[in-house]
Amino acid sequence: MPRSGRILVIDDEPGALKVTSTILKADGHEVDVTLSALEALKKLEETEYDCVLVDFRMPDMDGMEFLAAAADRGNRVSIIMVTAFATVKMAVEAMKRGAHNYLTKPVDFDELRILVVQAVEKAQTTREVERLRREVGERFALTSLVGRSKKMQEVLRLVEMVSESDASVLILGETGTGKGVLARAIHGLSRRRDRPFVQVDCAALPENLLESELFGHERGAFTGAVRTREGRFERADGGTIFLDEIGNIPLELQAKLLRVLQESEFERVGGDRTFKVNVRVLAATNAQLEQAVSERRFREDLYYRLNVVPLRVPPLRERPDDIPLLAQHFLERFSRANDKPVPTLAPGLLAAMMSYGWPGNVRELENMMERAVILGTGPALETLGQLAPAEPPQPTPAWEYDLPLKRLEQKVLEQLERDYITEMLRRYHGNVGLASRQSGITRRSLYEKMKVFGLRKEDFKRLP
Repeated sequence: MPRSGRILVIDDEPGALKVTSTILKADGHEVDVTLSALEALKKLEETEYDCVLVDFRMPDMDGMEFLAAAADRGNRVSIIMVTAFATVKMAVEAMKRGAHNYLTKPVDFDELRILVVQAVEKAQTTREVERLRREVGERFALTSLVGRSKKMQEVLRLVEMVSESDASVLILGETGTGKGVLARAIHGLSRRRDRPFVQVDCAALPENLLESELFGHERGAFTGAVRTREGRFERADGGTIFLDEIGNIPLELQAKLLRVLQESEFERVGGDRTFKVNVRVLAATNAQLEQAVSERRFREDLYYRLNVVPLRVPPLRERPDDIPLLAQHFLERFSRANDKPVPTLAPGLLAAMMSYGWPGNVRELENMMERAVILGTGPALETLGQLAPAEPPQPTPAWEYDLPLKRLEQKVLEQLERDYITEMLRRYHGNVGLASRQSGITRRSLYEKMKVFGLRKEDFKRLP
């Protein structure tokens, strides 16, 4: 069934106004009329119309001027130009400037009805999409960044303040605090929300491939470059790029990244063509970049270019008041996903959760709630002890004094090396590239040692 809408008809001929108004009202539309284009602009400020019919020839303002004036006032109503045959060319020009369509005189009323319905549908659909986008943005901020604590409310306040700008944001926080979620929320609430959001995990990409991933490469730029490939910055043009674990970018690549931030341009690997991009840069790290700057492992000028707006996400242990809210949010989400009833948390269990240190932060809580939903059998959760991952066993060195000293030293060093690599893989969730960089062990050597010690990266990815 055709949509009915609110229509404004503008014509300096009272007879034409009456006929058009009668026809549109018969179709179920609500119709206002005026003899003056200037008066119509006032009505647009007071009322939200779906469609405006305006005669191109008006004594106080022609149709083109009316179109521009309506746009200047921020009105996004669908405008249909009514014109005599001699001014069709100008009406077409008006369409190029934003008018929905035009009608020629004498008006074909069947065509009038069709164009009005189309204009109403366009206006109402546009407003509905905008409303949903706002709701999605608000819901994103409320559900993905859950928190009622004072510290988290301050983070949410800063997110709202920085979202509408194009300033670079440096998101700081421990692993598992939700830095990536925060970056997506900033993009989702920004003017760039309809453009791409491109995420780059700088810790997961080998150094020799990171430049190509960021900036692309030309065919034949290096062995294996069998075709031209665009980089992440090109894909993010018009939108947002999120550089996660920015502290892992090597020094030689930092200069090229600084140029993109300063001049919005770069060249692909192996190419000499300069590309211009319009990209907002968000970055995140759990490292102390100030220390990296002082140790000359990170460029000072790049640090200050990234750190225009710093946002620190507090660890979960600093905001225990958020634990019940987060736990309920995750329980509801995973219950819906698994088509199971939402369990409740017993008061004693909730108290224990609030006193726990949560070394894995929100990610650990999320994983624990998912296990609770999947493995739980009753309507209430009394304990999570059997669901929580076991703590890694602490090394207990066995001193075999019957061995020669050199052999004993070798065994102790082997045990220390195994424990060290185990901790690196646990800390970085099986990310061999990051464990390699942090430990100073080459990726190849690390894989060889893991094989010797029987360690698999897959076993660590499931840990919180």
